[in-house]
Amino acid sequence: PAFSGPASATAAVCSPSEVVTALSQVSMEQHAEVMDYLAVPPAMTVEQYQGVTRQMSEHIGDDKRIAEDDGRIIDLVGMIFEYMLGDEQLPDAVKAVLSYLHTPYLKVAFLERKLFEKPEHSSRQLLDCLAEAGMRWVNTDGDSQFKVFPKIKSIIRRVLTDFHKDVSLFDELLLEMREFNQKVARSVDVME
Repeated sequence: PAFSGPASATAAVCSPSEVVTALSQVSMEQHAEVMDYLAVPPAMTVEQYQGVTRQMSEHIGDDKRIAEDDGRIIDLVGMIFEYMLGDEQLPDAVKAVLSYLHTPYLKVAFLERKLFEKPEHSSRQLLDCLAEAGMRWVNTDGDSQFKVFPKIKSIIRRVLTDFHKDVSLFDELLLEMREFNQKVARSVDVME
C-alpha cells in the first residue's frame, strides 16, 4: 500500500475510525486560505500530499500501522485524483483547485466504506459536477464566464473548512453546484 506508516509489521493495526480521527487533525486551513488569496491556486504538490501523510502518521503514532485494506483505500483515492489530474479535457486551473480535495475525500472513503461501490454517492457526484463545470466553462488560466471558476473554488473551500465527519455536507454542496450549473447553462442558452 501507499501508506503503511513507520510502524513495523508487528505493530497493532489502527482502526478506520482512528484513521479518520488522524485525518481530522490534519489542518486544512492553509489549503482553504489558498482559495481566497490566489486567483488560480497552484496544484497541491507531492510534498504537500506527503506532508498530509506525515501529519496523519504522527497522529496515529509509531505503535500503530494502517491495515492492508485501509492502505488500498488510500491507494484508490490517490488513483481517482491521479486519473482526474491526468484528464486532458480538464483545464489546468480546475485540476489545481480540485487537487485540494484529496485529503477530504480520503476521509470520506474511510467514513463511507462503500464509496467506491456507489457511483451515486454525493461526494462522487460533487467531484464529477465540479469537473464538468470546469470542462464546460473554465479556460486553462482560470478565466470563466458567469463566475464559474470562483464558484468551484468556493465549493472546495467549504469542503476544506466545513467537512469534519458529517458527509451530508456533500449532499448540500452537490445540490448547490447542480443548481448553479443549471443557471449557467440557461444563461448560455439565452446568449446563443
